[in-house]
Amino acid sequence: MLRTLLAITLYAIPMISYAISCPSNGKIISIGDTIAQVVEMCGDPNSTRQHTENTVVSAKWTYYKKVSGSDNSKVTILFNNMRVTNINVASNSKNCRGNEGVCPPVNQDLTSTNLCSRIIQTGNNMQYVQSACGAPAEEKVLQSDTKEISELSYTSDVGPSVLVFENGLLTDWSH
Repeated sequence: MLRTLLAITLYAIPMISYAISCPSNGKIISIGDTIAQVVEMCGDPNSTRQHTENTVVSAKWTYYKKVSGSDNSKVTILFNNMRVTNINVASNSKNCRGNEGVCPPVNQDLTSTNLCSRIIQTGNNMQYVQSACGAPAEEKVLQSDTKEISELSYTSDVGPSVLVFENGLLTDWSH
């Protein structure tokens, strides 16, 4: 009996942690509920606000950096979900003995580099790279995501509350 009660309790705790009470009447709503479901449970909000957010999913930034023993090197940084996934450095060496003094470019895929004021590496976010390397010479968005954001505001005895929806589904709330 005790084991059954413990198992039920452990199963129910995570479910309870996702429950939110309506600011207007205390009824239970959950992350993932639609706007229509929330309005049905909580009633009409005091105010609503809607806007669109564009998020960069993947991008390519290009820098030109001076490297000892070569002309400017082209540093290409690929981002996916706002994080560095690849660093490519292409440079022409001045000290090679190629055909008629023309040297083939050297292309290297790296996991980290110190070509900027600080070391950058795979996993760094876009803000860190920009603070280390400055604004890129070229910036190309490879893929972006658009979200429709809706905010329903309620006023209750405990103060104002805002329910936030992304693409029509409840994702967050604040008091």
